[in-house]
Amino acid sequence: MEVTVPRLVIASYKGKNGKTTVTLALAYALIKTGFRVSMFKVGPDYIDPSYHSVITGTPSRNLDYVLMGDKVITRFYRYSLNSDIAIIEGVSGLYDSVDGVSEVGSTAQVAKLLRAPVVLVINGERINRTVRAIIRGLRDFDSDVKIVGAVVTNTTERQVDKLRIAVEGEGLEFLGYVPRSDELEEVMQYRHLGLMHAGEVDKQYLVKVFSETSRFIDVNKVVKVAREYSEAIDVRSDEGLNNTEPPSNDLRVGILGGRVFTFYYPEVIERIQAFMSNIRFIDPEIDQELGDINLLLIGGGFPEVYGKYLERNRALRLMCVGS
Repeated sequence: MEVTVPRLVIASYKGKNGKTTVTLALAYALIKTGFRVSMFKVGPDYIDPSYHSVITGTPSRNLDYVLMGDKVITRFYRYSLNSDIAIIEGVSGLYDSVDGVSEVGSTAQVAKLLRAPVVLVINGERINRTVRAIIRGLRDFDSDVKIVGAVVTNTTERQVDKLRIAVEGEGLEFLGYVPRSDELEEVMQYRHLGLMHAGEVDKQYLVKVFSETSRFIDVNKVVKVAREYSEAIDVRSDEGLNNTEPPSNDLRVGILGGRVFTFYYPEVIERIQAFMSNIRFIDPEIDQELGDINLLLIGGGFPEVYGKYLERNRALRLMCVGS
């Protein structure tokens, strides 16, 4: 088997430069043009993929080399198979890794495994010609990483031409920019673990903001670099990709969700749904009982943020503590 879908890895030289914002703007622009887009996130992450799913309407998948090793390739093959283009959001800085010494777990490592071209996200605030030094340094650090384009974020209209000249002067495609925006700052709010989970934001407002932001992305150039620089990858086996078993009615499962408990990988829910037909999703802020269940699954999230609202649901609280 071969992976042939065009793909792009979205990376930067540090965190909080706008990787998620650019990833969402690219995805929205592509979908609006008629492309089927599959979404991925490098490393373990519950939050950024939740935003991907709002824009695409389909689950985003994690590519975590530390947990999966070379199986990230098979995983990418499985979940990109029916798409026209795949967008892979990186983690931290392009070369940042688990131990800070090797490349293990880095965006660069996954880009090389997937033979995927890299698009740099560059914070355009108070910078112009120095962009060339940043690009040159990142490109020369590892020549096996194919940096082919850039998107500039957090910039003003009057800065765009200077930044475009700097990017193109280093031989990269200028794929667009994200202007500084109060609306973007409002919808992409940070907390101690990163962005707020998309399950806690106004999804209609989020889509509206990115419908505007996507106007500044050059879709034709995005598709061009993805097609031109993505290389085919051999996938050894599809063993285990489609193994399913008949659902069982023996177990009744409750899953705590709502905006409080949002940290679930899509595979966890899909696996439960594949094997069990009796599933109840419970919002701990609203629902007053667990129902007739044998097993209660409680994912991660931010219960400390919503503590006062959980406290108000006295009926469910008393049921859970058994008093």
